[in-house]
Amino acid sequence: MSAQTLADSAQLSVCVLMARLYLKRTLRGFEAADEPSQETARRPHNFKDISGEVFGFLTVVKYYGGDRYGAVWECVCECGARKMVHGAVLRLGSVRSCGCKRGQLISLAVTRHGYARGGKVAREHAIWRGMITRCTNAKRKGFADYGGRGIEVCARWLQFENFITDMGAAPAGYSIDRIDNDRGYEPGNCRWADAKTQARNRRPRKRAR
Repeated sequence: MSAQTLADSAQLSVCVLMARLYLKRTLRGFEAADEPSQETARRPHNFKDISGEVFGFLTVVKYYGGDRYGAVWECVCECGARKMVHGAVLRLGSVRSCGCKRGQLISLAVTRHGYARGGKVAREHAIWRGMITRCTNAKRKGFADYGGRGIEVCARWLQFENFITDMGAAPAGYSIDRIDNDRGYEPGNCRWADAKTQARNRRPRKRAR
């Protein structure tokens, strides 16, 4: 394996970790225990100052600190709200506002690909939203069969625009199906399938003793 391949793999792993952390914090908020400590606030040797740069509706104000996931930046949203965001998450594009533009961003992605019909969002978007929810929301019924056993959504598919580009439109009566039920939702492991195909591919249930 070449040095470039190793570097690319390491960079992808960091992006995936940032995406997972973002989803976790979206569900429970940015707790005090998550805030960078003075001990971890030292800037890494490859530190790059991104103060003043704009990511979506967020403008980076200043370096806030660091934790085991990397540099954290204080950002100000277009609406005036301030938000602490990891640099890797900003570069990945998973966070583009304080949360106030979430609906607008989703609507833009859906409309751009023709998935808003008659003012209603197409079922592909509902499928995408359900896919993320069952892998991240522990309160959701069925979580134990997805996020509870390590099934995750790849970082690329955290954005609907990327998901629909890779999957395309769902045929009538079809839904998303993982080819290998022990792997997550990612390109190469997902397809549109009818109920009969999904039933044949279903993970066998453990019998109660």
